[in-house]
Amino acid sequence: MGHANIISLIEGPIRSFVREQGATEGFTKDLGHSFLKLAVHNSQLNGYKSSDSQSFLSLSNIISSSGSFHSAELQLFFWAGSRLVPFQCFSKSDIAFLLKLEHLVGHIDFLPPLEVIRKRGKDDISLRHSKIEELYTAIDNAYASLYYIYEDALLDFNTIDESKWPSLELGQGVLDLLLKNDEKGIKLGSHFDAIVKVGVFLKPSFAAFLWRNNGLRRLLDIDPEELQEIIDSL
Repeated sequence: MGHANIISLIEGPIRSFVREQGATEGFTKDLGHSFLKLAVHNSQLNGYKSSDSQSFLSLSNIISSSGSFHSAELQLFFWAGSRLVPFQCFSKSDIAFLLKLEHLVGHIDFLPPLEVIRKRGKDDISLRHSKIEELYTAIDNAYASLYYIYEDALLDFNTIDESKWPSLELGQGVLDLLLKNDEKGIKLGSHFDAIVKVGVFLKPSFAAFLWRNNGLRRLLDIDPEELQEIIDSL
């Protein structure tokens, strides 16, 4: 049991680069290095709570952190626009309000990859005459995805030169999570599911999350009885 770092990734520039120039080795390695550098930096701060970011593709704030949280902590967040914001302190009424707002906004599921949409276009007569590429454009412009990385998997990187980090492998894993949406975890070293994908969000959107028992979940995904137990414990 330890800390985990919560990271959001703006997808638009990354998807555009891959579509136009391909997932080159240099690009993939840079992505993995930027992701890992931010996570390692925050893990060294141990319990880091302020947001930080890492530039990528010469653009700032593509990879951002909402802080580092211990497995035993209970923390409430809301996603608004382009960042995940933690409540500095929260009460039963805050959870009730955010949950009510969640139900009004509706649930946002993982977005399907292009191959799925094209296949549906062939199999589903209602999609054959629609503009498949326009449907994909909505996915291609997905604003951000949300992850958390267990810091136990980062301990070795504090003493290893950055040039020896597994940046290429990590970058490929992040791209697989981002582009394929068919996996929810990445292995890092000997740690399975060291990096976990929580979801994808379109701009503008709203969502509320709870960090509990070493994991980040959306309020709408928590069983009502468990959520009530959490509220009663506050």
